[in-house]
Amino acid sequence: MSYTSSIRSPTRMLMRMLRRDGVAVGHKHVGTLREKWNRSAAPHAELQSQTLLLTKLALLDT
Repeated sequence: MSYTSSIRSPTRMLMRMLRRDGVAVGHKHVGTLREKWNRSAAPHAELQSQTLLLTKLALLDT
């Protein structure tokens, strides 16, 4: 995937990224997603929360 296409469609990129990680994406799964991330050993907590925020925004956008 090229850099420019990811800029043009951040939502699609995010969804693809989440699907690749085997996460079911949908409004009712956002909570589950957060729990999954909280359980995982995430070294960068700030980046993690930003990613969650971006995911929520992407889901609202669909």
